[in-house]
Amino acid sequence: MAMTPLPWLNYHHLRYFHATVQEGTMGAAARKLGLAQPTLSGQIKLLEEALGEPLFERRGRGLELTETGHIVFDYAETMFGLGQELLSAVRGRTGLRGARLAVGVSAHSIHATATRAPVRSRRERAASMGT
Repeated sequence: MAMTPLPWLNYHHLRYFHATVQEGTMGAAARKLGLAQPTLSGQIKLLEEALGEPLFERRGRGLELTETGHIVFDYAETMFGLGQELLSAVRGRTGLRGARLAVGVSAHSIHATATRAPVRSRRERAASMGT
């Protein structure tokens, strides 16, 4: 029995939708995202088609989230928040950022170093041996 593939969700479309809700208008979101407004509108339309539900209702010149839009926005907030946590966790690991080296010195090691004869260079040793 073959499994039916799960529908594919385009995360760029979800990001565009999320930005539109945050900015309040398609025009402001398009400017923030560096897209033309018709392009943004088309991308959100593709997301609505993939989900099989409208995400916005037009109210005059503005947009209002549908019930489905509210649900999708809540999931988008969670998903993008988790994405930021993921980046922080990965970047916070030793090896991906400069590793710290802590050096400790005890009173004993200072005393032992101070009482030891200084290290001489090969030239100094040769001179003291008369060569």
